Amino acid sequence: MTSIADGRERARFTPEPFPVFVIDNALDEDAYRDLANAFPSLEEVSMEDGPVANNTNYTRSAPHVIDNPVFDERWRRFFRHHVSPDFWHEILPLVGDAILSVHSDIEERAGRPLSQMSVAMRGSPDAETSDIRLDCQFAMNSPVTEASTVRAPHIDHRSKIFNALLYCRPPEDDTPGGELEIFRFRGKPAYRPEGRTVLSTRIEAVQTVPYRANTLVLFVNSPLSVHGVTPRPVTPHARRYINFLCEFREPLFELPKTPLWRWKGELMLDRLRHAGRASP
Repeated sequence: MTSIADGRERARFTPEPFPVFVIDNALDEDAYRDLANAFPSLEEVSMEDGPVANNTNYTRSAPHVIDNPVFDERWRRFFRHHVSPDFWHEILPLVGDAILSVHSDIEERAGRPLSQMSVAMRGSPDAETSDIRLDCQFAMNSPVTEASTVRAPHIDHRSKIFNALLYCRPPEDDTPGGELEIFRFRGKPAYRPEGRTVLSTRIEAVQTVPYRANTLVLFVNSPLSVHGVTPRPVTPHARRYINFLCEFREPLFELPKTPLWRWKGELMLDRLRHAGRASP
């Protein structure tokens, strides 16, 4: 079965500021071409009857794909595999050490080593009692009518162990932007009091992964795993990828909250700087 773990021996690894793996030509060329040619339409992914919103992320998860005849059988087999225990054991040789380096207590919390943890598809009846919950999603960022980013720098949900993206960029899409940006904190981390967004005044970009067909990027989630997407200009093209999620049964870490008054003050200063009304 075609798997994103097939190219793990060719992965480029960056350990700092958090573990990131990049695999060019992640899938066999013929297998990728067959899948990409069968990628569903934005209407099938978004399930919108009318126009979609500007540069908005739409997804369809494995529970809504694997038995749905709307989607090509090749994709349905691909999704089934990537939410299975077999996939978990395939990907562990790539990410296992990195997971333990970031979440050193995960095996103690589960009461078993990574290789023996129970695995289920997220959203399935077995997921509630499983250690590991996997999902695979069609993901499309809608065409851009006003230049913007689909996702500002942020931290993923605290229960997520890792996230991976397989880019399925169509050959006719020549739009700049849409790259994954990896950030590190400058000084003390700061998080929005009500969520996982981070202050742009506290981070700097250190790595960019191109939005390129058949490129896979996988990163281990942590309080330091700040990432976002570079802006895209006006374009009729949707940004296409497959999103792979791996979650633990409970939150893996806490995020210290920045006091609201400090958050608002730094946010205002950042806006003034961008407007050119204050010196950096």
